[in-house]
Amino acid sequence: MNILLLLCTAWLLLGGCADIKLLIPQSDKQVEETHLSRGLEYYRVKDLDNALQEFSQVLKLNPDNPRAHFQLAVIYQKRGQLDLAILSYERTLALNPQYSKAYFNLALLYSEEQPDPEKAVTNFNKFLELNPKYEQAAQIRTRIKHLAEQLPAQKEPQSEEQSALRQLTQKLSGAKPTSGESSQTRALPAALAVDPSLLPPLVVCISAYAQESKINCSGVVISSQGHILTASGKSLAESQIITVTRTNGDVVSAKLLHFDQATDVALLKMDSEALNLPAFLDAESPKPGDKITLIECFFGIESKIVKGTIIAVNNGQSSLLQTDIEPEENITGSPLFDNKGKLIGMVIANGQNGKIKGLAITEIKKTLANVISF
Repeated sequence: MNILLLLCTAWLLLGGCADIKLLIPQSDKQVEETHLSRGLEYYRVKDLDNALQEFSQVLKLNPDNPRAHFQLAVIYQKRGQLDLAILSYERTLALNPQYSKAYFNLALLYSEEQPDPEKAVTNFNKFLELNPKYEQAAQIRTRIKHLAEQLPAQKEPQSEEQSALRQLTQKLSGAKPTSGESSQTRALPAALAVDPSLLPPLVVCISAYAQESKINCSGVVISSQGHILTASGKSLAESQIITVTRTNGDVVSAKLLHFDQATDVALLKMDSEALNLPAFLDAESPKPGDKITLIECFFGIESKIVKGTIIAVNNGQSSLLQTDIEPEENITGSPLFDNKGKLIGMVIANGQNGKIKGLAITEIKKTLANVISF
């Protein structure tokens, strides 16, 4: 350090030392702020491609930077990528519920570009709650009135079957009961520990967005705090936005906590209140001939259930499971359960002869031992 100061002093005498700061490494926070500033400048001069790159760099350093998520949302909205814009605005508000500009932009999006009067009214009202003295508040209230006139008088009542399905989903996912339903609906049915057909609410659909690309995969909730096991870790690590769709239809944001380079197994954490989960992570070691149930996410209220058999187990370095199940699209990350409803593994790839290949839960536990306790 003394040598550096002497050098700096010498350069100052010569009118230099302007670049001596390059010898001092910036902190992550400083680098983050540099990328954010560059992104804002690129956006100011309407260079959206470079602005997008800079804001993406910010999120690689700090996935919880609300300003970067907001700026990405604005760019996506300008480009007409409305689904990505909505996800980024929602992520902004999840990180900072006081970010009023996000409510305003969402309201405009839902009132003009992707019409949804109910959501437009909700977001305009949120904006006015945070900005009661906004100079154009009167015009916004007039707009809210016109949008409210477009709302249906009432929603169609749900059928008994739909209501029963929703209550079952709430039992397993820990969701709050809706008005008129008893809080006892959150209790877990005793059959859950022995009937894999009741496990779909533990399975989620994962979407990840990286600029122009998108991947979909399945995952399984493994903790009451909302931790999720899945695969496609490398692709998830390159994504700016990750969302999780639950079987009750809720779409929530998630972040990547860890992924294993060797197996591509990933651990996510979704935004969620405490969940009620059964004990399903204490399975015995699988063996050839064991009957299994694969549950694949199916974007919507249902999941796809496929029955199969383990045909081979490689107990070498990676404890791979070979099954007789034919692979399908988006099957990566799908959990494998035994006939007692216990998690025995997860699909990581297509195996030999066109059959899917799974990684045993025992190996997954070892892989993530330093990240989460099972």
